[in-house]
Amino acid sequence: MNWHQSWTQKPSRVFFTLTGLLVLLAVSSLSIPLGYLPGSAKKSIMIRLEYKGAFENQIEKVITNPMEEELSKIAGIKELFSVSEQEKSSINITFFPEINLDEAYLRVREEVDYVYSALPEGVQRPVISKSDINDRPVFIAAFEKKPYLTEDYLKRVFENIKGTGEIEVGGGFKEEVRITFLPENLSLSNITLQDLISSLRSSNIIGSFGKQTDIPHTLDGRLETIESIEDLYITSSIKLKEVAEVHLTEARKESIGRVQGKEKIIIYVHKSGDANTVNLCRKLTSLIDEFPEAQVIYNYGEKIEESLGEIFISIIFGIIFVTLLTFLFIRKFYPAILVSLNIPFSTLFAVACLNGLGYEINIMTLSGIAIGIGLVIDSGIVFMEEFFSSNSEIVSTMKNAFTPIFFSSATTLAVFIPLVFARIELQDQFAGLAIAVSSSILFSIVFVFLFLPAFLLYFSKIGRGKKRKIEIAIFPYAMRIFQNLFFFINRHKFPFGGIILVLIILTAVSIPGLKQEMFSIKSGNTIFLKLEYESGSSLDYVYKTALTLEEFISQMDGIKTFSSKYEKERATFDITLKGDAPRDEIIKELATREKYFQNVFFYFPEKSETDTSFDIILTGRSNNKLRDIAYELSGSLKENATVKGIIFHFKAVLPSKLIAIDISSAAKSGVDPKTIYSKIYWSLTGPVAAKWLPKGHEADIRLSASRNFTEDIDMLLNMPIEIDHGLWVKLKDLGRVEEKEEIGRIYHYGRQRSVSFSVVTAQKQKEKALKVTKHIVNRFPFPQGYRAMVGMEEKETKRINSSSAISLILSVITILLILIFQFEDFRIPLLIIVQIPLSFILPLLFLKLFDISLSLPVMIGLILTAGISVNNSIIVFDKLKYKPLSAPYIFQVLQNKIKPILIASLTTIMGVIPLFFTGKAGQGVLAPLSLTISLGITGSILFLLVFLPLVGRTDGSALHSPENSRQSFL
Repeated sequence: MNWHQSWTQKPSRVFFTLTGLLVLLAVSSLSIPLGYLPGSAKKSIMIRLEYKGAFENQIEKVITNPMEEELSKIAGIKELFSVSEQEKSSINITFFPEINLDEAYLRVREEVDYVYSALPEGVQRPVISKSDINDRPVFIAAFEKKPYLTEDYLKRVFENIKGTGEIEVGGGFKEEVRITFLPENLSLSNITLQDLISSLRSSNIIGSFGKQTDIPHTLDGRLETIESIEDLYITSSIKLKEVAEVHLTEARKESIGRVQGKEKIIIYVHKSGDANTVNLCRKLTSLIDEFPEAQVIYNYGEKIEESLGEIFISIIFGIIFVTLLTFLFIRKFYPAILVSLNIPFSTLFAVACLNGLGYEINIMTLSGIAIGIGLVIDSGIVFMEEFFSSNSEIVSTMKNAFTPIFFSSATTLAVFIPLVFARIELQDQFAGLAIAVSSSILFSIVFVFLFLPAFLLYFSKIGRGKKRKIEIAIFPYAMRIFQNLFFFINRHKFPFGGIILVLIILTAVSIPGLKQEMFSIKSGNTIFLKLEYESGSSLDYVYKTALTLEEFISQMDGIKTFSSKYEKERATFDITLKGDAPRDEIIKELATREKYFQNVFFYFPEKSETDTSFDIILTGRSNNKLRDIAYELSGSLKENATVKGIIFHFKAVLPSKLIAIDISSAAKSGVDPKTIYSKIYWSLTGPVAAKWLPKGHEADIRLSASRNFTEDIDMLLNMPIEIDHGLWVKLKDLGRVEEKEEIGRIYHYGRQRSVSFSVVTAQKQKEKALKVTKHIVNRFPFPQGYRAMVGMEEKETKRINSSSAISLILSVITILLILIFQFEDFRIPLLIIVQIPLSFILPLLFLKLFDISLSLPVMIGLILTAGISVNNSIIVFDKLKYKPLSAPYIFQVLQNKIKPILIASLTTIMGVIPLFFTGKAGQGVLAPLSLTISLGITGSILFLLVFLPLVGRTDGSALHSPENSRQSFL
């Protein structure tokens, strides 16, 4: 007696082993992390630097250009984008998916620190985060305004949570020490501006200077009170308070935050690029609980958990449907239960494999588990049918069942092999699904050959089902109808073959016309809206005008909650909708309000279901020239009927003041332009001169001229510029004030200046509009050094879809090789492989008929369908090997195998069809995936039942025999 026979003779040992495994697997599965979409977060790093008082050109020249030059040396950069605006530079680096983000972050930090060491003294320390410049925050919370809830305090608290990226605060306030002076007072006291700065910095320090006997030594020379700053000696006889005023005050407000029309402090938390959103949001929620009056406005992690909960419920329904369907076909209670035990066994092993390989439970892995639920039943049904057919002889059962189970599983698993050679984006998205399906199938085979035999033998010995063959669960009259239909098709091969050929041609013709996209993710019940104002629009102006939109939102139907943030040149709104409120309709209604604003455009960063726009990026040397090209090119595009509108992603610029220095007059006065600039810079912009460091607190010390001085142009021209101690000259004697058109924000794409705009197309005409646009752009007379990039996102989508199409072709080839190995012949494998294109007919025609996009989930659904659809043919043709391919014999085999074919197909459909009814958040992925697989399997059954009569001969001739195995069946 071999080990397997000994094992199957002891069912109690088998039962306890199985129970122990299930318990261990269930416990281990509790630790697997939760996520939403795999690879949905870009591998991006963002760098922000502030330089108070500096304008766009200076920000670009002093900060952005040297930073980009050094950062571009880092390997693995896919895209480098930056924005240089007044007082701030933002640089966004996107890496290729295969790059390790932690290693890239260290390299970026190294390069940024190197460049920062050579930047001017007034540039603030860079903020580096693993976030994308266009990412939405994953967590938004509001706080009542309290004196201790300063912006710096909130940022420090939230930055301590592991996984946080960039943190923004709306409506927060900062404390600062403001020192204001009049240049005349400095002149009369014979004190220079540099004297003030040097005194502040040299008299306000803290630091360690060494160790002795393991005891650290610290020098503490901080200015701890406002009085100590006022009493600071600038010279041996003059105190600071004699030439300037010192106040502890609230810093200039940079933003206003409001929730439901009430002013509050709002914090926006972005996740680090490699952080787990669910875990981060759970930690942030726990942190918020420590603030009694805090309110969570938006929690993306919670929404992910809700979505996964909906999918989990769908999987539970799938398990119930599969089990009931198995029972209805088998018509026996205990065999149905035994076969259904394969579901928890293989599912828990699949979760364990995902956990062990570092994958999350997300939409795609849950989809793989749902698909596996239907597939794992197949091997049990085949095994059980052989068991009862062989009078409960376990040895012959295992021998006869091994080939169809092994090769049907192999063809399903083979479809994932080409993913190894696919683009990394495709691997990131679907590796988890592939592992879930593959591990489910592999461990289902383990269950069938290791555990199921012992249970079947046990129940057969106690007389339950002994020598009972499973009855076909199809009514006799249905079989008679099918028999008549089978031979009717066999006698009329030409018309039925012609119908199939026409359907294949129609399907092939429809494929090029299908829309293509990566995903069609629905954004659920949230809307994110940005209002972009003209350059130079003040916070007060933005707040005053955008408040009317806030009032309109508060009166709209379907709005649950909303928050708003007002900044210089921009307003943003985060809106949460009620239940099933029509998101797209509300977006359209909000967009109509744009006509009530002057020189403001409304921008919805997240694409809606009806979005049909694509972007054009222009690059070149001059910002003004780029804008002129954008206006001219957009005019040409508007003449095309497929183009419904243009949205510019840059702003009209406002004029500014230019102080033109007369170099000759400056030289005669003995003063250089750098000295003039330094005096004006410190007087007007109020940069940070030092830090006020009282114990347990930190605030900026800003130095500037009095507000009256800076607001009056005549007083500005009368500003005294020091030539030497005691000698001064007025600014108006050194230069003049002129009007100058400002350059506005400076965008860089790939280290070149750039501007961009979106082309909004008519419904269902995006592809045509893209084609026409590319033709117009190719004929446009671009000046030398200028170029346009059209539809970069759409190009990327096509490249990935092409990669998935190649994977599909390679999957079919792999399946064919496995079939040739199984049947040791070319003809039967070719007959079986024909089922793959036939199984594509229904899903592809459905996509065309209902205008559904050929997205990545659809392509993966087709790849899975290719592997699943041939299983039915394997079950039939395995019995036709070396047998006559006559119509009567084919029908006899089909009659005996119709039960496992229907059970295998319908259980797979029942496993995935509940995914079609999940909530909005997963509809863009799960609905097309489950629909494609369900229609593909349905089509494979229908076309198999039509295809087999077509290949059967009425004269009873053999396909091949042992004596003439290579003779054609045609």
